[in-house]
Parts: sequence; structure tokens; C-alpha cells
Amino acid sequence: MTAVAEVESPAQDVFINYRTGDGDKAAIYIHRELSHRFGAERIFRASESIVPGQIYTDELLEKARRSAVMIVVIGPNWTRSSELGNSDDWVRREILEAHRNKVTVIPVHDGRLTERLRTRELPEDLKWLATVQSYRLDEHNISRDLTTLGDILANIVPALRQADGARPAPGTASPLIHNHLGEAYGPSLLGNTISGDGGVIAQCRLGSAEK
Repeated sequence: MTAVAEVESPAQDVFINYRTGDGDKAAIYIHRELSHRFGAERIFRASESIVPGQIYTDELLEKARRSAVMIVVIGPNWTRSSELGNSDDWVRREILEAHRNKVTVIPVHDGRLTERLRTRELPEDLKWLATVQSYRLDEHNISRDLTTLGDILANIVPALRQADGARPAPGTASPLIHNHLGEAYGPSLLGNTISGDGGVIAQCRLGSAEK
């Protein structure tokens, strides 16, 4: 009998990391918008992307390490979660797996009231996350901000930029209304280097189960 070679599952360009109950609504909005704009096959959100029968632990770590960019949704209670200090916490494991493999990690703050990350509030192995350039979604301007987030991703991930060029013509039905303004912290987002207003640079190669 001829052996059948195992086929490695394709990598998605964007991995959406979030904690259930604290930012999961924003994660859904991000997933829907980016899927519409770039194609659902390019966006990974565990509850949508892992199919029955797959070993979710393997899928989470593989997709985290092979993505071009990881979006970390920071909800209002993100740093106060007791789970964050647990080495078995999947939010933490996914972020660390991406960081170890030089995936670009972008913290996305959910709402106006969510405070920026502070190193003193993070576990030792996550303190670097507070120095990474962040982006904020304002619930009062969600369509605008999601469009801008997509623009940022298209600028730093060539495959997304190419997919964006093939997007439907204006007037095509979309789950969201688009325009082109937005809010980002720090002076610049350019290429695959993200520089924040603290002067610290996170330079990486561009790239959650229910928790």
C-alpha cells in the first residue's frame, strides 16, 4: 500500500488572539471585516477556523507560529485576568509562540476606556508587549477604525496587499460601512518595523480557541 504523505495545513496571514468574555466581541468584528476584505481563508480565529476533528492544541500553536501577524485584542480587564499569569493560559501561550517565531504582534485596544499596557502589570515574559506599537478600536467609530486596521495590515503584509487589490468593487455588499480615518499610537507604522512613542522597536517577520 502506498503511504499517504501528511499535508501541512495552510497558514493564515492574520491570527486573532483574544480572551473570551473580554474583547471577544471586538475579535468577531475584526474577523468579519478582515475576512470580507482579504478573504476568510487568510484570517484565523479559533472558534471559526478550527473544524471538528482537528486537534485544537496543535492548530493553535501551528497557526500562531506560521501567521504573518498576530492581532492581540486587549479588553478592559485584560491585565487583570488571573489567567494571564498561568503558564497554561492559551491567550498567553499563543502570544509567546508568535513572539518566539518572530511574528509581528499588534496589540489592539478594545474601546476608549481600555488603558494601554504597562510593563509592571504584565508577567515577566510578556513585558515586551507593553513596548509594542498599539492600535485602538473606538466603538463609536468601529467601521472607520476597522478599515484603518485593514489598511495597516495591507501595508505590512504583501499577501494581504495583493488580496486587497482584488477586493470587490465599491457598492458590493459588506457587513460594515467603510471610510478611511483611524487612530494609532506613536509616530509611524512602516514596513515590518513598528515603532512606538516610547522609542522601543519591535521588529519581526510579518504575520484562540474559546478560552
